[in-house]
Amino acid sequence: MGSIQMFLVIGGLALLSVLMLIYFSTSGVQYDTKNSNEAVITATGVGQSLIEEIASKAFDEKTLLNVMSKTDSLTPAASLGYESGETNRSLFDDIDDFDEYTSADTLGGLGIFNYSIKIHYAQKLNPDMLSLSKTFTKRADIDVANSYMNDTLKLTYVYTY
Repeated sequence: MGSIQMFLVIGGLALLSVLMLIYFSTSGVQYDTKNSNEAVITATGVGQSLIEEIASKAFDEKTLLNVMSKTDSLTPAASLGYESGETNRSLFDDIDDFDEYTSADTLGGLGIFNYSIKIHYAQKLNPDMLSLSKTFTKRADIDVANSYMNDTLKLTYVYTY
C-alpha cells in the first residue's frame, strides 16, 4: 500500500470518527429531550390527578353537613390543614386537609415524582391574590418535581363554594 493510499485510509477513518461523534452526541441530546418531555407530561398528569382528588372533597370541614352563607364559621386561614385523626390522604374529607401535604410516587422508568400542595384562601374576584381572611374561594398550589425535569412544574387551581 502506498503512502497516498495510507493517507486516504487515515483521512477516511478520521472523517468516520468525527461523523460518529456528531451522531452519538446528537442522539444523547434527543434522548435527554425525550425524557424531559415525558417527565413534564407525566408530572402534569400527577398534578391534574391531585387537582381532581382535591375537588372531590368538601369545601371546608364546616360544609360537610351544613350549607354556609357566611364565611364566619369556615376554618381560619392559620388553621388550614388536616384535622386530628386524619392520619393519611385517604381520610381527608375537605379541601384544606391537603395544606402542606407532601408525598412521592414512583412512575414507570422516570423514577420518583415528588409533589407538595399548599392551600390558601384567595380573593373572590382576583384568585391570584391570597387572602388572610376567610373567603368562599380556596386556591391549591401544587408543585411536582422529577430528576428528568429542568424545573419544578407548578399548577394552580381555584375552588369556590
